This record gives sequence, C-alpha cells and structure tokens, in this order.
Amino acid sequence: GGLDTPNGHVDLGPVRGLEGDARAARLKANLLGLMLHADETVDPLAMHLLVVNARQARFGAAAADMVLPDKLIRILPELRCQVDAIWGEHDRPHPDPAVQETALRTVDPDLDFRVIAGGGHWVMYERPQAFNAALLDMLAQPLRSAKAAGGA
Repeated sequence: GGLDTPNGHVDLGPVRGLEGDARAARLKANLLGLMLHADETVDPLAMHLLVVNARQARFGAAAADMVLPDKLIRILPELRCQVDAIWGEHDRPHPDPAVQETALRTVDPDLDFRVIAGGGHWVMYERPQAFNAALLDMLAQPLRSAKAAGGA
C-alpha cells in the first residue's frame, strides 16, 4: 500500500461467533480473500498466523493513514538506500504488478522488480522457494548507486 495505485478487491468476512467447521471455513476464505492466492497454500500455520495477527491489528483511521493512499511513494525518494521489490502475481490488495512497478519506477527507474508467479499478497509464505531465490539473487547484485551505498 501507499503507492497511490488502485486498490484491489479484498473479500473478508466476520469470524466472531463462528465455531468449528464454520469458523475454519471463514478463516480459510479470509486468507484467500486477502493474503493468499492458491487454495492448497492455506494450511494450519497460515490460519494460526491470520488469527494471531488479526488480534494484534490496529484497524481504523490511524492504520489507514499509515499507508494510504500515497504515503510510501512520497517517502521513498528520501531513503538513502536502494529499493527493490518482489510482488505476488495475484496480490489482491495491490493487483496488477505492472501498475505497482510503474509507480515504483517513478522513484527509481532502475528498480529491480520481480513478480512471483502464482503468489498472492503473502508471496513469501505462499511461494517460499521462488521468493527466497528471487531475494537471494537480488541481494547478490551489486549496488546500483551512491545513494544505495548510503551516500547523498
């Protein structure tokens, strides 16, 4: 978030009051409606993490102000480090990786932007091998500029 790009459709439903199979089904639907793309990647750990994170989340006006709509894209030029990105092909909250890449390239035209096939918003969980390979390759590349090396 925060790139001043259109938001995607997120499908979340209430869990409060649900128990047993109904609760598990709603948690799975919520994961697929926000964080994950592929049905087979919804596992007990993902469901546990969703519940733990939801309990700690701070939704409302203050949370929305942290990332929406353009806060990140305004701050990125001030960073004194190299910025690259890895995106899930099917990121529901921030769809169309090409749109996200275009926004980020306004800050750094030489940005290393990678899209992980079959991944959603939580691509590092859903496609860990592909994500780790992309990340390790990015980290192995030489820095592109003095800015990235901590210079002015």
